[in-house]
Amino acid sequence: MSKMKNLLFEVSSTFLSVSYFDSDVCINQWSLDISSKTEAQKKEVVSDFLVLEGITLLDYSNVLVLWSNQRAVMIPSKLLDYTKPDSIMKLAFGNEINQNEFDFNRIPLVNAALVYTIPLWVKSLFVLKFSGSKIMHRITADIHYLATKNSINKVYGILTIEEGFIGFVVFQNDQPIMCVQNEYQTLEDIIYFVTYTLQNLGSSEFSGKIEVVNLTQSINSEQVINKITSIADQSKITWEESLNFKNAIIKVCV
Repeated sequence: MSKMKNLLFEVSSTFLSVSYFDSDVCINQWSLDISSKTEAQKKEVVSDFLVLEGITLLDYSNVLVLWSNQRAVMIPSKLLDYTKPDSIMKLAFGNEINQNEFDFNRIPLVNAALVYTIPLWVKSLFVLKFSGSKIMHRITADIHYLATKNSINKVYGILTIEEGFIGFVVFQNDQPIMCVQNEYQTLEDIIYFVTYTLQNLGSSEFSGKIEVVNLTQSINSEQVINKITSIADQSKITWEESLNFKNAIIKVCV
């Protein structure tokens, strides 16, 4: 078995994306729209797709599964040690949470943990079909990625655009100073939320870099970047679309 072949699965309630890497080269990609499927149908539809496309037969060394949703909260790791994850989720999102869908990722690099919900079908499918799968929330992966960047006396961040919501994580001095998610309906909603959030951080005093990871077809990354960079307060921050995030995140997280 090759020690250089890696599988990356990106999963949400609306889509599945699969990337297959040999060393630093992406040798194949697949995608599946599951937005019209019920929760009960999704596991079967995704499972059939993985078999039909021959993905379950691939040779691999590492498998990383990134789950995306809005029900995620970052807390200090010591807080997780003194309470139950479900109490954090209830505090943040109310009582309408399925107890069986709680999960969390510890992030020792920043002395934090991410508590989130994930459907049982996601965990069961990938654990059974791909031996050694490592499953984590996308925000956790973003934090691991940013922890490898030098953010001393500057900022380094990731803006992830999903269907209907965004995730925004920013580091300064090698520590997270912001980790938020927010819904949007239009491009203007994204621009307003991002610029308002940065202004509240006093970002006019910052220099640095923010990468945009776009997982949708409905939003144009270039338009997002152009509109944000046209605002004077953001002139010291470099914005660019991330083209190597998929490969980089596997190296960081597995």
